Amino acid sequence: TVAGRLVGLTKRRINLWDFQTVHWVQQQMRNPVRHMFTALAVHPGGRWFATADSTGTVRFWETDTLKFSAAFD
Repeated sequence: TVAGRLVGLTKRRINLWDFQTVHWVQQQMRNPVRHMFTALAVHPGGRWFATADSTGTVRFWETDTLKFSAAFD
């Protein structure tokens, strides 16, 4: 979970389920370079989560804003 949300990963999207409203969060994030997601990890503090894709790139996302923050190859 990330900030009261359940994070789900598909090959192409990150989906968020909000426990308070019991709905899918409207914003679904797609991988910016059109590669398939292969992994998801959440920081224990909940401030960040990371995704990996089929090229081996790891991207960090901010939990509060759901914005892409940084990428590492």
